[in-house]
Amino acid sequence: MKRILIFKGYLITGILFFIFSCNEPKTKEIAAVNPEDCEWYVVPESPLNGGTKNRLDVYVLRLYPNKSYLLAADLIFETGTWSFDDDKQLMVLRSKTRDGSEQQRYVMDEKQKNGKTLFTFYNQYPFTDDDKDEVVEVRALPNQSSRNPYDLTMHTWRNKPATAETPEQIKERTSNYLRFLEAIYAHAQDNNLENPGGRWYPKPVKFFSNKVSMAYADELTDWYDCFYNEAQGIEAYKLLSGALMKVKITGDDDVSRNLNCVKQLISNL
Repeated sequence: MKRILIFKGYLITGILFFIFSCNEPKTKEIAAVNPEDCEWYVVPESPLNGGTKNRLDVYVLRLYPNKSYLLAADLIFETGTWSFDDDKQLMVLRSKTRDGSEQQRYVMDEKQKNGKTLFTFYNQYPFTDDDKDEVVEVRALPNQSSRNPYDLTMHTWRNKPATAETPEQIKERTSNYLRFLEAIYAHAQDNNLENPGGRWYPKPVKFFSNKVSMAYADELTDWYDCFYNEAQGIEAYKLLSGALMKVKITGDDDVSRNLNCVKQLISNL
């Protein structure tokens, strides 16, 4: 049976998708979504997902019309360029690893009879069924917010410095991280995302329903990796801990409470 492709290698407009949150629909409004300029979120607990066979734990694939992309997955923050290969009939994601070598991922997209969209990720071509890295049902969401946590300008705090930083620079890096968190929750609020986040960024501050706490030492490896060394990462952790002590948790739901908390952290830093 012939696959119905979402991507054809050219700009597609006017395709209609329902706007959903990451978990449950929050609106019945229908909006036009350009599949080449949107956020493709994984549908949690979908029977179409690969389950324990999935190796990436993808959260979102953000595509831009200038052919750049951001892939957020379990401990993965990957950026690069994408293209549609007409011969292979799939999308190719090209990025650079830390050592400068080129990495390629292959994404096969398919529209199911019931209207659901399936993405299958591979790390090589040609491939077989055994080569699948990830199989997930996805939903397309246009960013209906002025805030974009997937924009690279929101991630300068990730750039590990080559030399030790001053206390002022450590504070600035920590502040930039909080601005990113603010964008995460403002974007979620504007787009009706109930459970934003995933595991693609460090979480020295952990958010729960009606509770916020600092992470334990064994949960901070990826946080320390954003600083010159562990000692400087600890100094930044102390800044956050001190700011959190002055926070009062308020809000009607998890997203609004977390956004309010982050704004207070920024003010208290």
